Amino acid sequence: MKRAPFVVAFLAAAIAGTTAYVALQAHASTSAASAPRVAHSGSAHGESRFRTGSSLSPGVQELARNDGLAMAALHELAGVSGARPAEIFGAAKGDATCAYLTGGSGAVGGCMRLGTELVMPRLAIVDGGTYVWGLAADQVTGVQVRSAGQTFNGSVGAGAFSIEIPDGSHGTSPIDLIVATGSSATTIPLPGVPKPLP
Repeated sequence: MKRAPFVVAFLAAAIAGTTAYVALQAHASTSAASAPRVAHSGSAHGESRFRTGSSLSPGVQELARNDGLAMAALHELAGVSGARPAEIFGAAKGDATCAYLTGGSGAVGGCMRLGTELVMPRLAIVDGGTYVWGLAADQVTGVQVRSAGQTFNGSVGAGAFSIEIPDGSHGTSPIDLIVATGSSATTIPLPGVPKPLP
């Protein structure tokens, strides 16, 4: 996972050194009663907030160039509404998907292979917002995050998902990502947001 060097953002993409792939069978619990509601990204099917013609945010442009992608190949995969709107842009590259989360100027992301997992989650702080985001399999119908006793609904788009965790609502508490597939749900435990450096 790479980040644009001019962005004050960090990723917990190597959370405990294990988040390159999340083995759902190893850490998941399934429940039909707790399936999150479906929330599809509105902007994934309309006008992008962070793209004007062929112009993408500087952070997305830099990361995509580093991955050898043409800007014209990128399209919006999912969006996040809320206090700090964000969008995920992506493109296929061989058997991988290159995906980049931006809040307007900075970006985080890189090329990933989903494999057989339902999701490939990432935890990121970019452009001042905190997000759980990543790739999602076609059968994923909804996503939620539970942290510090609060639940936040996310958006599912075209092969990706995103959830904003509002400022001050999470601390460094562990995070549960709840992934719905129809009437059942899978819970994936993630570490909390790392403490800021002194």
